[in-house]
Amino acid sequence: MWKRWFILLAVAASLFSSRAAEKKKDAADALFRDPSVHTLQIEISTANLSKLTQANRDYVRATVRDGDVVLRDAGVRLKGHGTFQPVDKKPAFAIKFNEFVTGQEYRGLSKLVLNNSVSDASYIREWLAAELYREAGIPAARVTHVRVQLNGRDLGFYVLAEAMNKGFLKREFGNGGGNLYEGETKDVDQKLDQENGDDTSQNDLKRLVAAAKAPAAQRLAKLQTVLDLEQFTAFLAMEMLTAGIDGYAFNRNNYRVYHHPTTEKLIFLPHGLDATFGSASFKPPTGSLIVKALWELPDFQQQYRARLGELAEKVWRVDRLTNRVNSALARLTGAASTPAVASALEKEAKTLRYQIEQQHRFIKADLKHASRD
Repeated sequence: MWKRWFILLAVAASLFSSRAAEKKKDAADALFRDPSVHTLQIEISTANLSKLTQANRDYVRATVRDGDVVLRDAGVRLKGHGTFQPVDKKPAFAIKFNEFVTGQEYRGLSKLVLNNSVSDASYIREWLAAELYREAGIPAARVTHVRVQLNGRDLGFYVLAEAMNKGFLKREFGNGGGNLYEGETKDVDQKLDQENGDDTSQNDLKRLVAAAKAPAAQRLAKLQTVLDLEQFTAFLAMEMLTAGIDGYAFNRNNYRVYHHPTTEKLIFLPHGLDATFGSASFKPPTGSLIVKALWELPDFQQQYRARLGELAEKVWRVDRLTNRVNSALARLTGAASTPAVASALEKEAKTLRYQIEQQHRFIKADLKHASRD
């Protein structure tokens, strides 16, 4: 009898947990699909502003408002490296809603980041690039646009992105318990900041480095035991298609590496996609360890070119891309504070559309040339 009740309770608990997770997912999906531009009001006390100035990477308590939604004692800190700005200018923020209040969330998200987009005055590049990565089958943070006020001061538009935390990992991979490493101006042969996972030895990265340094005849086979090679090939192709000049291949920057607990393989993920949609050849630079190790292998070059061609056909359709730019532009200009701001956005979007068309010509020419080799 007791055994039967125990089973029924376990089933009920599982159903409740599943429904709660689905409800959170629906709330977050609604945020990222919402055609309107929300305004987030961040209120920080004078004392906590002072703390934020002195230790900008530490969370301080703040109130975050979005219309009728009020979240008190949310954790707020500043973020950014090359795009960092102090609190009295246009800072980028990380907001952790459950830092001081257990279980607190904003529209199904426990954490989000607000990027000031100082590298992209159109505010569109990160949103568009993330969309393309996901279409290519590569997990990327969902992105939308908001306006931000700090203690009543209008800071203008921001790019809101979900954090790559345990919730993100569980949704994308079905298991959020693996090691997650942050690549910021470091290659994988250096000690990376670890954002998730209990094993802090970084032995998984060490095995990847050892495989990358193996003799050429053994290298591909060894890399395939530790790296999701098919996924990395697509990741690299997307960096080239989107001309992500501040990513892993170009700059050993703005990437994440996840150790999938089920497959036991490492997966590269994009991050910080504001420096995209310039111009780049299909041939990747070889300054990063993993790209160099693979590009020295003719078999990989052949696999890469085939994958690049597939993805160029699948996701790089100029008419669709420019239509998306126009759609995002309409959202932003509709929420612009002045006609001058709207005009500046239109100018930036025009430049972005031109760069997309130019990159299409470059990639098309590169692929045609490669087919003759």
